[in-house]
Amino acid sequence: MKLATARSPDEVLAAPADRLDELSTGDRWTVDARRVVGIPGGMVQGTAEMSRAKEALHALRERGIAATFTHLIVRATGLALARNPGTYQMVCGYDRLTTASIDIGVSTSDVPAGLPAVVVGVERTPLSALVGQVDEALAAAARSGGKRIARGGWFAAFGFVRRWLLRRWRGAFGSRRRLAGTFEVACDSNADVLGPIRFHTDAILAAGRVRDVVLVDEGEPVIRPVVHLTLSLDHVAMDGMRAAALINAVKEILEGDELLAEARGSPAELAPAP
Repeated sequence: MKLATARSPDEVLAAPADRLDELSTGDRWTVDARRVVGIPGGMVQGTAEMSRAKEALHALRERGIAATFTHLIVRATGLALARNPGTYQMVCGYDRLTTASIDIGVSTSDVPAGLPAVVVGVERTPLSALVGQVDEALAAAARSGGKRIARGGWFAAFGFVRRWLLRRWRGAFGSRRRLAGTFEVACDSNADVLGPIRFHTDAILAAGRVRDVVLVDEGEPVIRPVVHLTLSLDHVAMDGMRAAALINAVKEILEGDELLAEARGSPAELAPAP
């Protein structure tokens, strides 16, 4: 048996010291925004089979368009909202707004930003054009950091002033649409299931990574790509039944041929959303 020998002082490793940093101005706005924004009233989940969406992704890339599943999910969400206007409306105070344009706030794990990137008119933008629009909005959101809400002059150095400003902005349709859109979509390729509990609009659709799983097709096991979708909502804007209807509408578009037709550049790509 070998006995441990005492080490010299030079051999003793120094214990790591704690590090304490102050939050930047943008990070302070983010912290206060999380305090002001409430938690969701409910969640609805569903699973979409992504074989058709995967074909659409390959078709876009063959055309030289660097698309991802995020772009397909954003497009499907915009179309589903436009075609089912009764499922979701924005609510501020005692007013309810059914928007003429679907402006989606997009968040991804690949582009960190304090606020979602707002993409305007998703339902009117063909898939091939939407890819560039989403990427530009994400890049702009990453560059701006917290500057999009870092206002109020030196008064904003006080937390209670920032929280007052944030509550005021959340109480107006215009500022909410400008900062986060009318509806949010979050995609994270690092997780199987994503379930946000704080968000800036009244509802958010979150998607995890697309992965292969074993499904049963006509009694036979098959391997198919799937994505898990979670719709977190504030009950002032929608209830569970309407949330389920919306998530099923998104699922139907992702599993159908419409996105594939757009990705191939067929005439259907130019057809306006009904």
